[in-house]
Amino acid sequence: MLIGYADSQALNLLLSLLTSGALPSSQLPALVAPPHFVSLISTLTVHPTLTTRAKTSDRIQAANLAFRYLRLVLGSVGPIRGNLAEAFSFTTTDTLSRRGRRGRRKTDDVDSPDKGYEQHIENDLASVGSLWTRGEDFWHVFGWAFNCSIVHKRRWEVWCAWLDNMLDVLETDWNLRFIEGKDALAESLIIRYIRSGGHAAGKERRILRATFADGQSRCMNEFKEIWPNETKELKKEGDIKKAEKKIDIEADDYGDYMDEENDADLEGASHDLMPERSASPTKRNRKTASTSLLNGADPLGGIDSLTLRIRLLSLLSK
Repeated sequence: MLIGYADSQALNLLLSLLTSGALPSSQLPALVAPPHFVSLISTLTVHPTLTTRAKTSDRIQAANLAFRYLRLVLGSVGPIRGNLAEAFSFTTTDTLSRRGRRGRRKTDDVDSPDKGYEQHIENDLASVGSLWTRGEDFWHVFGWAFNCSIVHKRRWEVWCAWLDNMLDVLETDWNLRFIEGKDALAESLIIRYIRSGGHAAGKERRILRATFADGQSRCMNEFKEIWPNETKELKKEGDIKKAEKKIDIEADDYGDYMDEENDADLEGASHDLMPERSASPTKRNRKTASTSLLNGADPLGGIDSLTLRIRLLSLLSK
């Protein structure tokens, strides 16, 4: 696998091609990577060798750039023009050869794939090791991610960001197709995932089990880890570089690059900013209610996990 500095350079190039046409002042259309490239990029954001088991800062940087690329595709091009339905489709090893046949194309040429060029990615993470091949379907991935929110907190930090972005994609895709009409909704990503949820008799139950996966043995057996030894930790904690934290430009979150303070110092300072002795009864009541909410969310992995589950349920109810 060629994951590291070379991949960071490639991702930077793809980012440049995308942003050059996405600017309002640009006369050029944004160039989006072909679906099989975007599929690989999505895998890079969560694969353990680039996140929780990354041994070099180059690998972590590649995951961060990959995540930034996905956010920019969604924000500047959108899920329909960006052809994310094809990029985020699950496949099997028997159908992998169908991917990689479409090259980079202009966003206004989405319906004309023949104008692209053929190119196959020689990388396991684009084939047998891809998230979209390792995962049985959408509900397997979501179920496993929600399991991690309870029993594998370190992996949850990675999956939480991926789930949040994926729900943004699904919600945006649905809203855009809703404007087009009922026929367009039938082609939405969430409808495709629902249809692929297994046999009709048990499909709805499996979807609900994935949405409420709680890390218990039954859920762990049904929604298993995506990659072998995914939750295995590095032998030396020092192998994980400071750049491990995700970068979210839109949220002004630059990970550790803009933060040189010691975490322990920051934690100590936070207590001084809001001393409890100055809290009014109303504030104390709010704090108690907030604490109760957090404690109530613990069985489902915490407030972030609960929020994502509610968003998924809201989407399913439309």
